Amino acid sequence: MKQGQGETIDAYIKRYRKLVERAEREITEEEQTIKFTEGLLPVYYSFATMGNAVNLTEAISNAKKAERGVTRQLTPQQEFIPDNRIYEEMNKEVTQKDEDKLEKMVKEMKIQLLQEVRENNSYRNTGYRNNREVICYKCEKKGHYAPNCWEEET
Repeated sequence: MKQGQGETIDAYIKRYRKLVERAEREITEEEQTIKFTEGLLPVYYSFATMGNAVNLTEAISNAKKAERGVTRQLTPQQEFIPDNRIYEEMNKEVTQKDEDKLEKMVKEMKIQLLQEVRENNSYRNTGYRNNREVICYKCEKKGHYAPNCWEEET
């Protein structure tokens, strides 16, 4: 089996694996590797065999690397033209106004963080309860626990 002219490595791999599955006899890993590599287009074969693959997985990996390398050589490098707002903002000159704005934002974040920490340390999250919500089991009044009850025992 040979790789077709203009056929990608992925398409060739797919065809090759189907052929191996339909084979009438068990094909060893070494045979699969050799036949796969020999079936590559000449432009890929020379690069793919440089890696000296031990198994089919390595041979496939080498073939894919060879395809990427050849494609990179044949495709002219295109100049990167940024067309998004974030890239443009990253490359613009930073002014004092921008620095002040950022400093203000950081201070606000710090304040918010401190407020959250204080809220997280409040009685709701630490297991303590507000005494105004507590009801005494002895006198059934709000504001204290039974061991601290100030009512006279009857």
